[in-house]
Amino acid sequence: MRASWNILNTLVDLSAHQPVEVAHLMTMAGLEVEAIEQAGDVSRDVVLGHVQSISPHPDADKLQVVQVADGDGARTVVCGAKNVKEGAYVALAKPGACLPNGLTIKTAPVRGVESAGMLCSESELGLTAANDGIILFDEVEPARAEALEQYLGQPIVDVFSLKDTIYEIGITPNRPDALCHIGLARELAALLNQELTLGSSKQIQENSGLDILIEEPEMSYIYTATRFCVTSPHASSLSRRMTLERLGVRAINHVVDESNWQMLMHGVPTHAFDARKLASASDGTMTLFVRFARAGEMLTTLDGVERSLVPSDLVIADAEKVVALAGVMGGANTEIDDETTEVVLEAAHFNASYVRRTARRHGLNSEASYRYERGVSPEYIVEHSELVEHGLKTEQRTAFSVKIGRPFERTQVLLTASELNNVSGQSDVALFERGLGYLKRLGFHILESDLQKALVEVPGTRPDVSRSIDLIEEILRIEGFDKIEPERPRLAPVLDPRRHTLNQMARIRTFLSAKGYHESVHLAFDNIDSASLCTPDIVPVTIRNPLGEQTNVLRTSLVPSACAAIRLNATHEAPELHLFECGTVFAKHEQKCSTGKGPAGEDAYADEEDRLLILSTGQLQAQDDSAGRLNHFLGWLKKTIEEMCVILHLDIDIENADKAPASFHPRQCGVIRDRERGQVLGFFGRVHPDVEQAHNIQQPVYVAELGLQLLTVQPRPSRIQPISPYPIVQKDFAFWVKAERPVGDFDKALRNAQKDVATLSRWDIFDVYRGENTPEGQKSVAVRCEFISQTHTLTDKEIAGYISSIKKSMSLQLDATLRDA
Repeated sequence: MRASWNILNTLVDLSAHQPVEVAHLMTMAGLEVEAIEQAGDVSRDVVLGHVQSISPHPDADKLQVVQVADGDGARTVVCGAKNVKEGAYVALAKPGACLPNGLTIKTAPVRGVESAGMLCSESELGLTAANDGIILFDEVEPARAEALEQYLGQPIVDVFSLKDTIYEIGITPNRPDALCHIGLARELAALLNQELTLGSSKQIQENSGLDILIEEPEMSYIYTATRFCVTSPHASSLSRRMTLERLGVRAINHVVDESNWQMLMHGVPTHAFDARKLASASDGTMTLFVRFARAGEMLTTLDGVERSLVPSDLVIADAEKVVALAGVMGGANTEIDDETTEVVLEAAHFNASYVRRTARRHGLNSEASYRYERGVSPEYIVEHSELVEHGLKTEQRTAFSVKIGRPFERTQVLLTASELNNVSGQSDVALFERGLGYLKRLGFHILESDLQKALVEVPGTRPDVSRSIDLIEEILRIEGFDKIEPERPRLAPVLDPRRHTLNQMARIRTFLSAKGYHESVHLAFDNIDSASLCTPDIVPVTIRNPLGEQTNVLRTSLVPSACAAIRLNATHEAPELHLFECGTVFAKHEQKCSTGKGPAGEDAYADEEDRLLILSTGQLQAQDDSAGRLNHFLGWLKKTIEEMCVILHLDIDIENADKAPASFHPRQCGVIRDRERGQVLGFFGRVHPDVEQAHNIQQPVYVAELGLQLLTVQPRPSRIQPISPYPIVQKDFAFWVKAERPVGDFDKALRNAQKDVATLSRWDIFDVYRGENTPEGQKSVAVRCEFISQTHTLTDKEIAGYISSIKKSMSLQLDATLRDA
């Protein structure tokens, strides 16, 4: 929102304050001033001149020699503007004047005639974008034409009050009341303890000749239309056009400009239709419809774009055609033009959600939609029509009609002094009384009050206020948050119950980053096809207002997001990737809401689960040993999971999954299980080829997807063991075992053997062989074991005993025999 200091100063007396001070006041009250611009700072050497005579240039057909009076005499100026006239009042830049474009005026000969100045256009002085000739003040300021003579020779910056300060204010979506100068002035009046200066308006009397039909009450609280005659559209005065352009609105003609001016002043958008372009009955009466568009209807809007309408678009129509997108933009078929002599002016309140939906679908962002989407007050709509009509100095009103879609009721809120003191932490007994005064100056009505409580009626301009806490915020921001004395906490600090979970999360991130994995973050959206492919047994949560077709549900797995990252990196020639993501997945809750307001389905709650995904993938080269490279990625991922669980103090078992999830390869999937609790922590393995193909991935992808709540559910005691000063003894074993025996069984057998062999510190299964000289139905599994004692150096005899115990354990548990050397 752009606001003018000059306009605000007419509504609130700001003469005792500097613009920077006012900006600070608004910012501290919640209306952040993001920028301050100085406008119209025209050089004081640009003065009001009067053209006395014009003669042709002796040596140039397109130039003229003009004699201009500047109050001290006459000076000769060579001018090329075609619109210069004798008797006109102009902007004369005398020698020494510096124009906004950097040009410094000097006395210099122009084709043999010495020119002692320059006659300026609006654009050359930085006033507006108009560049169709020099300024003729008696034409662009007709209301002051007769009084200009007394200002001859004075700086035009003073004569026409060109200087202004423009504020760029960041208005939050909950403050539609601040999207106009009246709203901002009301804030300043409350902050400065002043009265707001507003002009009076009168109620327009309704008469026949113009009917309104609102098809559904929810579309609009109120819709008004006024039909009146106007003079042929022409350019507005310089001051009006200058102010509009400084506030970011393009000046068009005096009818449209007046409508926009009142919108910037009062916050209510209006739209003017050319009455002769609206369909009328044989008796001259016309009807305007507030309705939804019908299938197949088209509308070319004022920006020249032809738009195909759908039944969810809220429109204004006459008896034959659509003439406007309600609250967004008018149609070119009823645009004001140079021949317009009669206007139908609408002023209305439209349902914000309908306007927002229509504007978003068509990609239209107008000054009107910006306000309607945030909520235009249904109050004072009729008065606003009168203000626009009065500003246009209309010749004759032929019809006026008002239609109420549904009655508007103001919100009433009970405020108590005790709640105000509790929230503010103050014991000031006078704060409640001062607060009621603040609320009155902000436009709230005090219906009943005493020393302890008050019943407050909220104006329609403040849809953000509905509770007592909202009123307290209003009081405290006007009082000044900086004036509230801080207090020390009265309660001892309480440890966050999530502290352990957060610590575990930090350990996971630190560990995986150290292992070379990069953390990725994705939007929690997916498409229905991808979700059904990865999790066919889960009902996804549908997004009612999706960003696009590929993001129409909440994700049910982290795998599709990871696949999308792989595809993106592959297109940038980075096929090898190691990622991890901590994210949330969602599923539709199959029970009714706790409030009983709806069955499972559209209105049901969603179940959420935090998960950890770890990913490793790389493209196989022609010279690679494919089996070895696959084992490398899968083994690296398995080792990462095991080491991470050690960091988290979790004892896990990794086994072949009897039934793999739909997103995993059915024969290359393992289940990760908490050994102590028996819970499944997650799965790891290769992504299902159908999922890889759906994301156009040409290489195998290996992932692990685990539940974060299960990884971080409760603290486990740390197990710290001193480092032995004695040497480690390594021994390699190779066993013959049945080919169908899972390699993971060796891990279980060695863990059981550790109970008898306390010095067995760690082991690693490093080879599986099925090649030549392998007995039928068997395979070779190689294991490296490490032995170490905390008290002495192990002897050969002790090592031999340990080997014997391990051989016996492998034979009993796995029916495995030791291979000969």
